[in-house]
Amino acid sequence: MLKEIKKYGTLALLSNSNDRHIATISKTGLFQDFDYLFFSHKMHMTKPDPVIFEETKKQLGCEASDIYFFDDSQCNVDAAIKAGYHAYLVESPKEILEIVKKL
Repeated sequence: MLKEIKKYGTLALLSNSNDRHIATISKTGLFQDFDYLFFSHKMHMTKPDPVIFEETKKQLGCEASDIYFFDDSQCNVDAAIKAGYHAYLVESPKEILEIVKKL
């Protein structure tokens, strides 16, 4: 599903996961499809802190209005919208793909 989503643009992950979870997920190969990986514990901030959205935008080198953000937490979606992102509450990659195809 991520390979299909990636056809629509740059794919970045912004996660509040910690080292332990990241190590386990890394073994699955999931991260290989992402162009950028942003982990909150390495950035020393977490979603929904507005600063993490600003820093992510800065590192991506684009405008907030160029970013489409998908999350399963309404407070993170609300924070992304306040930061100027296009943000959507989703529960699965399939939902993300359905949204992206309509853009």
